[in-house]
Amino acid sequence: IVPATVFLPDPLTTAGVSYGAPYSDNGDSDVPELLAEIDTVSITVDLTNDTFRLMGPYVEILDFSSPSISPATSDSPSFYFTRSEEGFEDVNCFYHLHTFQEYMQSLGFMNLVNFPIGVDPQALNGQDNSMFSGNQLLFGDGGVDDAEDADVIIHEYGHAITASAAPNTWDGFERKALDEGIGDYLATSYGRSINPFNWEDMFSWDGHNEFWLGRTVV
Repeated sequence: IVPATVFLPDPLTTAGVSYGAPYSDNGDSDVPELLAEIDTVSITVDLTNDTFRLMGPYVEILDFSSPSISPATSDSPSFYFTRSEEGFEDVNCFYHLHTFQEYMQSLGFMNLVNFPIGVDPQALNGQDNSMFSGNQLLFGDGGVDDAEDADVIIHEYGHAITASAAPNTWDGFERKALDEGIGDYLATSYGRSINPFNWEDMFSWDGHNEFWLGRTVV
């Protein structure tokens, strides 16, 4: 168990503000206002050959989609990054996915995505898009980095959850619409459990800005 830095669940929610300078993407730079919204949490990681890696029973940070960026590792027992560093998105994904899996198991759901799902936090050639595909999660860096927003992380995990619960049913517009709604519900309820500010805003940090409008959970 080591300390690490994340957004809980995103910087706008913890600051209690809407998107806009200085609370804006700023080209992924470390402006003081966004740095102030970073929290320290504890994560359980792997230690092999004196190197700490973001690997665990429910999540493994990998690089399987362009751009080619090696997963964050550490020679010391900590994962301290700021959002200008690629490792921040790695840790943010690892923490929120692991936490959500533990929550599901606390409710008695022991066999939903109960394996180390592969996650690439800088994927899809930098598109402003994310997805679940082939039992892997891919997060794009376009606009606001998707992996900085717990709403995006848990929404995409929602697709993995429904695929685990009902395999091979991703067919038809109604089924796909239900899947999007389930992902939105899981994401916003998770965010609300951490901090209720503007909880109904889906993609609170990634959306509702100049890049795209996001949506509301209603």
